[in-house]
Amino acid sequence: MTLKRWIAVAALLIASQMIFWPTIHFVEQISRPAKIDQRDSLEFQALDANRAVMNDGKRYTAKRDKQIAYYAPLVPNAPYARFFIPFKTDGKNSDLGFYMSMRDDVVEARLNGMIIQPEVTVSRQQGAVNTGPHFIPLPSTAVRSGENILSLDVVNDGSSTDFPLFALGDAENLSSAHRARNLILVDLPLAGVAILLFTVLLCAVIDWPKEDRPRIRAIMLLLGLSAASTVVLSYMPSGWPFMVTIGLYVLSSVGIGFAALHYAHSDGKFSFLPARLMRWVWIIVPILFILPMLWTMVDPSSAALMVKAVAVSSFWFVSALCISAAIMLAIATVRDGWASWLERLLLILCLSFFAFDRLGTMFELYSPFDSMMPLTLPWSPVIGVPLGLSIILSLAKQAADARKT
Repeated sequence: MTLKRWIAVAALLIASQMIFWPTIHFVEQISRPAKIDQRDSLEFQALDANRAVMNDGKRYTAKRDKQIAYYAPLVPNAPYARFFIPFKTDGKNSDLGFYMSMRDDVVEARLNGMIIQPEVTVSRQQGAVNTGPHFIPLPSTAVRSGENILSLDVVNDGSSTDFPLFALGDAENLSSAHRARNLILVDLPLAGVAILLFTVLLCAVIDWPKEDRPRIRAIMLLLGLSAASTVVLSYMPSGWPFMVTIGLYVLSSVGIGFAALHYAHSDGKFSFLPARLMRWVWIIVPILFILPMLWTMVDPSSAALMVKAVAVSSFWFVSALCISAAIMLAIATVRDGWASWLERLLLILCLSFFAFDRLGTMFELYSPFDSMMPLTLPWSPVIGVPLGLSIILSLAKQAADARKT
């Protein structure tokens, strides 16, 4: 590779990021209220299985953790918690609404003692890890001029009592943000799973030349594991054991990283990873990640520390492999005279989203265009649609080239 070609590789990667970051900023901007409530903590009461107040009505404090949620240690034997959100209004604006960044298993909501959301199922998405947003219009008959108290009963089914970030304000603006976020976190992931599985079947029914088969197997694994990861994140029932959900997510996530590297290695016709080594890595790496999870069954007291260590390790692993695969695809594009540059550019963008999603889980990231806008969307479930469509585009182009030949 000459210096001129390395400059071209860098230019291609920079061009991909010039598409990537404005996309991140735009989607984040339309899927969040203009102003998120910034209070530092929330008070809550512990509730028993019948949602009766426990511990003589003692109030606990959940503190804000950056731009994620409000957290407090789980109160023993309290399957529910009642959070209190006081706010003031001058009574002039009757069209108020309450927005939550994630539907946090709200089973009842009251405003000044009046029920404004009864105990009903409010979401089509029953994921244990990722769920869509929630919106409750505040009836004008319940809003008082001056002090108001909004109380929400939520389910406690994890290791801490938590409540998502929220906003109080104009109902129309908040419902607009709710619709946009619901599209991004609920509808697009579901469509993405369908498109990914369709693309896998499309790849499977084609009789590929022998030299193309390693590349096609790798892309089928990448697509299938991306669909599996989305199902685990967003659609696996919350009744499943949490350790099973996290274990499946880690395995599918690690597989995404290695499948991306495997595909880039095959597509670019690189030779630094022998085929036998690739096969052994597919066996050994998942075992290395799942063994610590199995150890928690022997020593339950180590579960919290072990799960965090495994999750963080998998995030670094996937990020490193996706970034490496993106660089390899850029090198192959320049080296091959910009052959298939559009398909490879789209795949580089998808790999950037995979890496960004994992890094954003570990670090508090902000938009480069607005230092006050935290980047909070989980992108892995969203990326299924462009990933599947980019591969379909590539297959269509290959079919057209084959027909001409």
